[in-house]
Amino acid sequence: MALEGLSRGIFRSLGFLRSKRRLDEDELKEMTKSLRRALQEADFNVRQTKEIVERLEDRMREEEPRPGLDLQTHAMNILYMELV
Repeated sequence: MALEGLSRGIFRSLGFLRSKRRLDEDELKEMTKSLRRALQEADFNVRQTKEIVERLEDRMREEEPRPGLDLQTHAMNILYMELV
């Protein structure tokens, strides 16, 4: 049950990125706030949640999506790498 909620929360957090080419700072903050909430609702440790979200923010600022990838897929790939 917790994983279903996590999955829904992640897709809700990253869903708006599908139509984006760039992400401004306010949108990044809103996305990470929503993601932080989803991780905590899935009973992630608060410290782990903070570290994951900070690394995601840093990588989203620094890395450009690979050619052919939209921003949503890029964010999901980063999140996957941080969670694994």
